[in-house]
Amino acid sequence: MSCEGNDRIAPPPELNFTLLTASDFDNEPYGWSSNEIKSQLPTNILLITANDHEFNALYSCMKHVQRGYSAKLGMVDFGRFGDQNNPKVRVALMKCAQGPAAALIVVKNAAEILNPKVVLFVGFCASMKPEKAKLGDVVISAKLATYDDKKIKENGTVEHRGTKANVSRNMARLILNAADGWKPPLKDQNSLNVAVHRDAVMLSGSDSVDSLDIRQKLAKHFPDALGLEMEGAGLLAAAYDIGMEWAVVKAVSDFADGSKEKTKHWQPFSSAMAASVVYNMFKYPVVLEDWPHHKPNDVEGIPTTSRDDTKTGQPDQIIQSEKARNVATGATVEKGHFKAASWAINGVRKLLMKKLRQRKN
Repeated sequence: MSCEGNDRIAPPPELNFTLLTASDFDNEPYGWSSNEIKSQLPTNILLITANDHEFNALYSCMKHVQRGYSAKLGMVDFGRFGDQNNPKVRVALMKCAQGPAAALIVVKNAAEILNPKVVLFVGFCASMKPEKAKLGDVVISAKLATYDDKKIKENGTVEHRGTKANVSRNMARLILNAADGWKPPLKDQNSLNVAVHRDAVMLSGSDSVDSLDIRQKLAKHFPDALGLEMEGAGLLAAAYDIGMEWAVVKAVSDFADGSKEKTKHWQPFSSAMAASVVYNMFKYPVVLEDWPHHKPNDVEGIPTTSRDDTKTGQPDQIIQSEKARNVATGATVEKGHFKAASWAINGVRKLLMKKLRQRKN
């Protein structure tokens, strides 16, 4: 269902439940030191969204929601996934601004306070291949590629130097069965065949792309990319730095071809599809039973790079270095914390490129 050469966009099918909106939320927050909020910590899953439709869809999947306010994090909605009579999987839901820099900051701040086992960005994305990933289809980041880092040559051509990283280890195993037993929350199951792409490459960068020409140029550099979104690069940088499990789960709401306004009414539906798949993956407590909670001192992070490796014209990119322990291996490494989100993202890119070169050798 592509818009290319076709101005008629069918409306999304009807859901089998009513999506909650802001007017339905209990907006009175508990204080962070209250017993109500203390009982929610540490959380199991940190869900982050960059759009109201994405937030509404996840909120609609949560049970026993309680809102807390933190001076450092803002509003956080706590709830549960699981059977109505016995929901046990603790979930925290937050909003952030669009783009990789905002994503990186929110993930690092929230992980320090909420101590989740996994961080997910959930919502809607664009399809890089309309013939394969249609409106409503769910794209899961088995791999995540970034495109922001590029070189502009003398003749004006652009050479992308982004990275491609596998999703974290436990998530890589879990997404193999992400669609098992899942039925899309449709009033009529025959109204749309919703696919779940579990082995996808999600392309991420800071631009909101709505141009067929730009999409085609990106596709030339990243031919295996299926989804296109804006927050994954920041999530990758933060998760890699602090040693977190992570993934991006988003459903297609447009084709990045200039027709985004015409498919805008698919955003709530696509958000609901992505949220439903996430719920399906994590509704049983046993799934996360052996996953460790994030602890700030138990992470590997980004090994400290030399000044030349991260040169950007700024004299003090790394604000702090410390020894940290990898909880899986027991090994200690030197870890660098960066002053700015862009430097942390660049640090991850440099490290991943170094590891890729080592593998080739």
